[in-house]
Amino acid sequence: MPVYNHGNYVVRLGNVVKWLGEQAEELGVEIYPGTAASEVLYHDDGSVKGIATNDMGISKDGSPKVSEKLSSSSVMGVVLGNIHGGYL
Repeated sequence: MPVYNHGNYVVRLGNVVKWLGEQAEELGVEIYPGTAASEVLYHDDGSVKGIATNDMGISKDGSPKVSEKLSSSSVMGVVLGNIHGGYL
């Protein structure tokens, strides 16, 4: 069965994701690709403060890197996502 794409755009998903990331960063969004969140951090009032990451490999001196706490006093929300194999 033939595929008809007349009048439609055909794009590479990787290019679209890269472009969307650039647009988001221009708006002030912080993106941490390849970073796994181990827990969500909360303020005392229950609002989201940020995330804590898993241990992330080995540092230059050969010691294990410890997890980071990525947070901000102005976090409006945290979006966690996973794109495996290039599919949305």
